[in-house]
Amino acid sequence: MHARHCFIASLLFAGAALLTGCSKSAPQPTGTYTGPHFQVRFDTTSKLTFVGQLGMPDIHAAYTQNGNTLHVVADRTAPKHFEATMHIEDGAKFIVMTQIKDLDNDQVMNDEERMSKVLNGQ
Repeated sequence: MHARHCFIASLLFAGAALLTGCSKSAPQPTGTYTGPHFQVRFDTTSKLTFVGQLGMPDIHAAYTQNGNTLHVVADRTAPKHFEATMHIEDGAKFIVMTQIKDLDNDQVMNDEERMSKVLNGQ
């Protein structure tokens, strides 16, 4: 009886592990996203570039992804050193920047900016 109980417990544990492994992970953003004030290009799975507009230089940044949330930190060599929080929406069709913190003066902006993925050929 004890062996049978252990076998059933092992099957339940294996089933739970299998279900956990099959859960859908958050989508990885790729390509370029554009919004009213920003354009962001995802260069790798850990680096992105805020594409300079109106004569501003490109700003390179590192990011980490936790589920649908991206935590972005601009390179120390950037003209502005900041952190940003972004959220992936609708299967990575959109990125929403929810917060920017200027690390040079501790100023925080919570104005949301929704950016749409730029499709090839646009």
